[in-house]
Amino acid sequence: MAYHTYEFYRKRKNDPKWRDDYINARNIRIITSLITLVILVFGLLFYFYVKSNDVSLDNISAETFTGFISYISDNFKHMFSFVKEHLAQQLN
Repeated sequence: MAYHTYEFYRKRKNDPKWRDDYINARNIRIITSLITLVILVFGLLFYFYVKSNDVSLDNISAETFTGFISYISDNFKHMFSFVKEHLAQQLN
């Protein structure tokens, strides 16, 4: 089977011959985008953690790793509470 671009499949998404291939290409594109987004978010969090805690290659330890996990957890809690409050304001 020849590989085509996503645009090729998108233009033929309503054609029964190409429908399954379009769905497969779309799903691969979605999964790839989500994985890229997750890597970017964790990369940015790691960057800001390293900057704010003056982490260098000399002082990396298990404590650094647990501190980073705690940092991620705190940031996600903050983000979800912000979204929750924002949605509550929008609904009222």
